[in-house]
Amino acid sequence: MFKNVLKLVILFLIVSCQSKKEYQKLELPSIISDHMVLQQDAECVIWGWTDSNKSVSVSIQDKEVYTTADKNGKWQVKLPILKANGPYEMTIKAGANKKIISDILVGENWLGSGQSNMQWGMNKTDSGEAEIIKANFHNIRLFYVPRVTADKPQKNVEAKWVICTPENVENFSAVLYHFGKKIHQTLNRPLGLILSSWGGTPAEAWTSMEKMEQMPEIDFLKKKMISRSKSNDKDLAYFEKIIKESESKKSASIKLEEIIGVYDVMSGESNEYPGVLTVSMDNGKLNAFFNWQKTTNNVTFKLDELSFNYLSKAFSPDPFTVKLKFIDDTVKGTINDGDGVGVYPINGVKRIDPKKGLNLGRPPYQSYPSHLFNAMLAPLIPFRIKGVIWYQGEANVSRANRYYKLFSNMIIDWREKWNQGDFPFYFVQLAPFNYNGDIDGVESAKLREAQFKTMSLSNTGMAVITDIGNVYDIHPRNKKEVGRRLSLWALAKDYGNKDIVYSGPLYRSMKVEAGKIRLEFDNSGSGLMSKGGSLSHFKISGRNKKFITAAAKIDGNSIIVSNKMVPKPIAVRFGFTNGSEPNLFNKEGLPASTFRTDNWE
Repeated sequence: MFKNVLKLVILFLIVSCQSKKEYQKLELPSIISDHMVLQQDAECVIWGWTDSNKSVSVSIQDKEVYTTADKNGKWQVKLPILKANGPYEMTIKAGANKKIISDILVGENWLGSGQSNMQWGMNKTDSGEAEIIKANFHNIRLFYVPRVTADKPQKNVEAKWVICTPENVENFSAVLYHFGKKIHQTLNRPLGLILSSWGGTPAEAWTSMEKMEQMPEIDFLKKKMISRSKSNDKDLAYFEKIIKESESKKSASIKLEEIIGVYDVMSGESNEYPGVLTVSMDNGKLNAFFNWQKTTNNVTFKLDELSFNYLSKAFSPDPFTVKLKFIDDTVKGTINDGDGVGVYPINGVKRIDPKKGLNLGRPPYQSYPSHLFNAMLAPLIPFRIKGVIWYQGEANVSRANRYYKLFSNMIIDWREKWNQGDFPFYFVQLAPFNYNGDIDGVESAKLREAQFKTMSLSNTGMAVITDIGNVYDIHPRNKKEVGRRLSLWALAKDYGNKDIVYSGPLYRSMKVEAGKIRLEFDNSGSGLMSKGGSLSHFKISGRNKKFITAAAKIDGNSIIVSNKMVPKPIAVRFGFTNGSEPNLFNKEGLPASTFRTDNWE
């Protein structure tokens, strides 16, 4: 009898403990946490996870809403429109469990995304040091999404809201900070800045798989991935064989140009210089193909240790000094960038192992379709935002002909996923740069053209920066002006500042007039002007499709272009090369976008 009673008591205690444990379950995404900013004038969504079918309440500003978790424990509520400013406190209850979110502000939320030029920290800019010291803004909050990848949409990220201080802003996006600072100071309103970016990444990586599956581009990418995957097993087996043979003698003799190893290179905590290091053999000498953002160079090194200069013709006139030491199945070392910014540690560069889901010879995971959307955007949805600023395109230059469809579909995709209408989406047109060492090439000009076309989507805008780039540096250092120009769009279009000139001249139409071509423009501001002498970078062509330099003059809000060698002109191009730095502006100091009137290849 006593034993039976004891068993019942023990069983009751076990069940009670289990019930208590389940009863206390209440999880929130990291974007909903202390110091966050909620979007004003909108029904903000709050969500989380608890036990299935459990009642949940959320209260803030003397307002309370209720819901019930679904069978999977997911719950979601819409808050009533909140009063601006703060700070406020939010209480979330699920059964007996309670979470309190403190120091909440209500104002404006903007998301900044893209690749390295959006990622570029304040400490790397022209005015960075002076700006960092002054960056004490209690009503500006920062949320920095870590750079991670995933092949499926994730529900959360490891991040937190922080107050804008010199310490917190030092490595934060300079473009997003300066954009936000201008908005904050103009409106005198709390501001949340959410950064989700990764250097060297294409638009495909930031687009959901559902949207990618609707585009022909996905077939091209899949074929590319499959072709690389087929040689995985062979390459890995050969690699294992060679490494085993060479461990004792530190050298190996293998066939010419045979691949013996591929390493997935991710340097530093911020993964500043991702790439792929492919090791091969050439007449008894080991060679490294270091593929960084689609640029490859050959170098020679010993098996036990490597030190070489990597001259990136596509990204910098200065070499990167790379030092590597082979340690078992990892590599340690440093990358010293040529512009003097600093030395970056390579933290445990690991040999790619297809058995763990990686493919030999493929580009870094972050370049794959949807991988960044899944890991770095999906966990933020449906957190209410005002809009997006975007700085990307460099990684898509080699596929510029596909970019308009990719980019416009990505914007549509984000708007569909957030389900808050056609929110503002403002982006930066690529600066002049000698892509692939070809300053007169047109690859990036075609991508700028695709960006221009994307403004056909509602509620979009483009900041032109042809005047503040560097043809020998893909990372313009004047990020303050980039952020300011983006802010002009927001202030004019979203915050009612109707008197602001927010854009430089944008080509509208052309007309042939007696052997000359008249060009008409939108956004001329208070008038057209040239900086630094006569108008430059205009070319004209007849039916032979051969463009030659043309004279150009301002006539009111028009430009008249001509060349006596082309008596019957039919087309004009303006700044339509990789490295063009044209000098057409409006009188407000904003440059004209490059363009062409033809559609010839």
